Amino acid sequence: MVATQLSVRVYQERQVASLAPPSGVLTPEQVEQVYNVARHRQAWRLA
Repeated sequence: MVATQLSVRVYQERQVASLAPPSGVLTPEQVEQVYNVARHRQAWRLA
């Protein structure tokens, strides 16, 4: 298996926690937004 990731970003727990609502549950609209971004190749391009 060959690794394809050239760089790694490390986030602290509070930084990751700030990405989601305090309830930990996304609304259907938020899920749709995440899906719309994640399905595009350009969102996953290496910097």
